[in-house]
Amino acid sequence: MKINLKKNPSFISTPYYIYLAILCFAVAFLFISYYICENKSWWSNLWLNFGYGTFASFVVSLLIDIGNTKRNQNILNTKYRIITSDCIERCYRLREKVRNSMEELYSYYEPMTYDEFVDEGLNPNYNPDEVSENCYDRVLSAVVYEADKLKESADKLVEIIPICFDDRINGKMRHNLKVISSYCNSIRQYYNEDEYKSCVYRIKRVKNYIIRSFPELKDDFLNPYTDDEDEYDD
Repeated sequence: MKINLKKNPSFISTPYYIYLAILCFAVAFLFISYYICENKSWWSNLWLNFGYGTFASFVVSLLIDIGNTKRNQNILNTKYRIITSDCIERCYRLREKVRNSMEELYSYYEPMTYDEFVDEGLNPNYNPDEVSENCYDRVLSAVVYEADKLKESADKLVEIIPICFDDRINGKMRHNLKVISSYCNSIRQYYNEDEYKSCVYRIKRVKNYIIRSFPELKDDFLNPYTDDEDEYDD
């Protein structure tokens, strides 16, 4: 009986590698079935030691690592947000303390201009009788306290930033925050030495680097008693 190829075109037109794949699958199935039936322990050991066991361990460890990394990153991000929020809050509080303190001190020197007040009034050797050392201590001690707290927050951010950001952001932020920390420390130093003018100068430097680190504060951080648009310094 002749096969009418015209009536059965699918057999001839099907690519040969499909049939080859079916054949290979059948041979592999028979081979595996034979060893499973005849030598189960050999197959089991091979499968667990080099096949399923190794792969499963890899997958499990990979999933654990991914989970730990994600969880740790979430913890770090949360910690970063908390510390950053605290640092920004300290910036605002420092601003308010400085503004209130400078307003009170400046009131003793009117009708001096503010520049004259900074140049002369903050010099302990040029204090009017009604402005005593106790007055300076009282109004500036609050400023120094906030500067100390801001330094603490800045130092914490310096530690955590390398983990949360790439090197470019890391380097820039770390530099600015280190400068903030350094200037806050010098605020305390000059305050302790009764160098009020230098103390206020460092406060202005802190302001500039705060704006560098937190640009969103720029519009809110300016005030007529501590800020002018002077250049940033490094």
